[in-house]
Amino acid sequence: MADDLPFDVTCPSFLADPYPHYERMREQRGQMCRLPSGGIAVLGHRECSAVLRSRDFGHGARTTSDTTAYGLPARSFLLVDPPVHDQHRGRVASAFSTEAISALVPLMTEVLHQRVSAIRPGDICDVVTDIAEPLAWGVISALLRVPEDFKKHAELLLGGVNPRQSGNESHNALARVKFSRALRKILASAPPGRCPTDLISLLTSAGGPDGLPATQQEALATSGLILSAGYKTSVGLIANGMRALLDHPDQLRLLTDNAKTPGDISKAVEEFARFDPPIQIGLRAAVTDTEIAGVAIPQGTPLLLLLGAANRDHRVFDNPQQLDVTRTPRHLAFGAGKHFCLGAQLARVQARQALTVLLQARPQPAGAATYDARWVTRHLRSLPVRLFPNPEIA
Repeated sequence: MADDLPFDVTCPSFLADPYPHYERMREQRGQMCRLPSGGIAVLGHRECSAVLRSRDFGHGARTTSDTTAYGLPARSFLLVDPPVHDQHRGRVASAFSTEAISALVPLMTEVLHQRVSAIRPGDICDVVTDIAEPLAWGVISALLRVPEDFKKHAELLLGGVNPRQSGNESHNALARVKFSRALRKILASAPPGRCPTDLISLLTSAGGPDGLPATQQEALATSGLILSAGYKTSVGLIANGMRALLDHPDQLRLLTDNAKTPGDISKAVEEFARFDPPIQIGLRAAVTDTEIAGVAIPQGTPLLLLLGAANRDHRVFDNPQQLDVTRTPRHLAFGAGKHFCLGAQLARVQARQALTVLLQARPQPAGAATYDARWVTRHLRSLPVRLFPNPEIA
């Protein structure tokens, strides 16, 4: 379906800034358009929201062993329809409760202050590699309760989560095999009930919705999903938000001049998620004959939801191409409906914590930002900034 779009999703101009490409497509083809392959691309906010919330659309996979209606292996509950999706999601939902996330805040604070305290005023650091990635890995490793040496297996898997861009399926397959072997050893040695918010314990205990432990396949798939989706989403939200502020000095001043409340930072994080979301694409298929916005959609039709375009729909947002940290946007960065991102609140809290610390250090641009060669997810590879941390704060 991506090959049917009127732009090359792998070209440098799209990777650097996809939004002009979305707008040209919207102007030429409207908020929904049929693709030569038979699928439908959806650019409108209302239309994407309707698809995400409707029971008439899903992934077309009943179990994690199935293939979705658009040709991808389901593997994890992310691409499985209810009721199996709800059962698998329910098994680990408590790890993402308000209480569980609050318990991780001291760890976030410790990681961030350790990283910033090592920076001398005026030094250059990289928001991605020096701040966002260490923070996100610290949180994910705490959630999974994995040993430090597990990181090398995780990094190998994370390097191949977008096989279409990598062009090296053998590398991706090897990464999955090594990750699975390492995680199997952890699952086999994990004593049940070790920690109520420990994902490994939740998966290996008999406290799931069906009263049984997760199967090994489910445990592996869920752990891989939490790792890849949770890690990259948090890194992307932090780095994309910081890049947006550096590109809009007036908005940066709004957040750095005078004291700002946690509410101000929270509102800004929501605007970052709207303005440059880390997840750009959603996939669904019609599970019955249906329609959206008057467009007939036969059962089995795949839909490509361009969430980045939907979040800049001029019918929903005033001046959608403008960053405005004072607005309260109704964005779709974390999806909607039954498949609303399980880790959305965890990503938000990490972004609030990281951006609070970064803003206190009065960031200034210090070089060109570079993006990863991916398009389903949108992540910076590097974002150099010059910081001026207050030693009393750091």
